[in-house]
Amino acid sequence: MAKVSFLKVILPISIGFGLNSMSRGIAAHGDLAKLQGDNAGALSGHLAALLIVIAAAICFIYAGRNIYLGLRGRGDAPPPERPIERVVDPVDQGRSEEAFDADAIMARYLAKRGSGAPEASSAAPQPAPALAPRPAFGRKRS
Repeated sequence: MAKVSFLKVILPISIGFGLNSMSRGIAAHGDLAKLQGDNAGALSGHLAALLIVIAAAICFIYAGRNIYLGLRGRGDAPPPERPIERVVDPVDQGRSEEAFDADAIMARYLAKRGSGAPEASSAAPQPAPALAPRPAFGRKRS
């Protein structure tokens, strides 16, 4: 027989019964309001009772689903074991016994680039051309 989980079966059923009895009390309050001629009080009492009955039904459905899954063997079963794959840190993977040499890296970059030194731009940046004046919004003054 499958193990019955307290939090997944017994607790929702007990909450559902509690909500059901609370909705009966609120519905009785709505009935009293109707007898006194207060239609708005009766409507609000019966709507509140209806919402609480829906919440109780959700609790019962949740518990029933968990009972069904527990009997089928899919309830609290641990996930199947997979072989553990060792993840290698990319920083550790590329690490070698040589120390980091920034000069060698810069020399290799400059050799690949094709020139020995970066070119300095001798020309000053050109200012952006002035835009044509846009038409103004609103009345035109003469």
